[in-house]
Amino acid sequence: VTLTAGSVTVQAVENAVIRATTDATSQSSGGDVFGGGTSLAFNAVVATNVLLGQAEAYATDSRLTTTAGDLVIDASNTAQIDATTRSASTSGATSASFLLAFNTVGWEAQNVLFNTVDALLGDPLISGALGNSNPAGVEAYLFNTQVTAAGAVTIMGVSESQINALVSNDATSAPAAFFGAAGMSASGVLSSNMVNSAARAYIDYAPGYAHPAAPAVDVNAAGGLSVTAADRAGIDAQTTLYAEVSPTNDAGAGILNQLASTLLDEYQYTSNSGTQEVAFGAKLRVADDYADADVAGKVYQFMGTDRTLDLGAEDYADFELWKELNQTNLITESTTFTALSTIGMATGKEGLVGDSQSYYGLIDRNDVRSEVEAYLHDTTVASGGDVVVTAVEAASIRALEDSYVV
Repeated sequence: VTLTAGSVTVQAVENAVIRATTDATSQSSGGDVFGGGTSLAFNAVVATNVLLGQAEAYATDSRLTTTAGDLVIDASNTAQIDATTRSASTSGATSASFLLAFNTVGWEAQNVLFNTVDALLGDPLISGALGNSNPAGVEAYLFNTQVTAAGAVTIMGVSESQINALVSNDATSAPAAFFGAAGMSASGVLSSNMVNSAARAYIDYAPGYAHPAAPAVDVNAAGGLSVTAADRAGIDAQTTLYAEVSPTNDAGAGILNQLASTLLDEYQYTSNSGTQEVAFGAKLRVADDYADADVAGKVYQFMGTDRTLDLGAEDYADFELWKELNQTNLITESTTFTALSTIGMATGKEGLVGDSQSYYGLIDRNDVRSEVEAYLHDTTVASGGDVVVTAVEAASIRALEDSYVV
């Protein structure tokens, strides 16, 4: 191409973004009050996100001239994955939740098995052997091209590849029974994030190219020459794993106390009911504004013989006639464990309090690969300003892992 213009701009822009959310939940309840029966919640999630993108801006086998302004060759590529993957499993006995999350930028897709092996090895051996490396990158260049510019000549390639990944896996077992409640939870996470990117900016000529005879040059830039390649690749990953088992063996105390609480709310009279014929065992609630603050708002049971009473004038602190009922646990923990031990001795069994088992595994692999090149090769230059060749590599990994097992 032979082109003469006031200014010349060759630009390539690639913006590729994946925003993915995966949220899976499983829940199970069952079993019986004696710790038997079956309750199983199982959850398995595999999430894969693959992003490929490239941008290339160039002039080749050309003669370019600007009469007033600049000549710009500009390539930019933005490749970003925002992935949120959540898995939760809750059961009254056995709970298992497993999560595999694979996010890649600049790598060809491959199957889950190969992804898993590469993640466990901590190296893309299989991906590399299969030729799956395909960097998300940019190239900005002049090749076999002569330039005469009244202004500046700028060759710029900028690549920005980023993975933002949030992975959460939760397995909870909460069995409850009179006795023998046992639970197991298993939670596993394999998280892999890989970024492969590159940026190149250059001026080059093929071997044997016919350069102009001196004093002519390949690139004549009155306003200066700048060749810049920059790659900013990064991973920001947060992985959390929870595996919890919390069995409850209360010998029915929870059920009985709940029943007792309900019964306390079922009274026949209040202190504002006036004169009534009150039978043995009747329940009464004293009004909140009763004159005696010590008994106000409480529930009492009449323990005397049937009689007529003025309920607004009674002395509810008289323990011979009135028994206070409260909502404290009627069956204490010490009573519960004593009962469980007694049952164990009577039946010749041990472990009536049940047991709990919790298993977990977390593997988090983050891999960033970046390549940057900026150069002039076999090039003659005349410049009225500065000649600057810059290569910038700014790769980063920020990873947070949090696991909690009980």
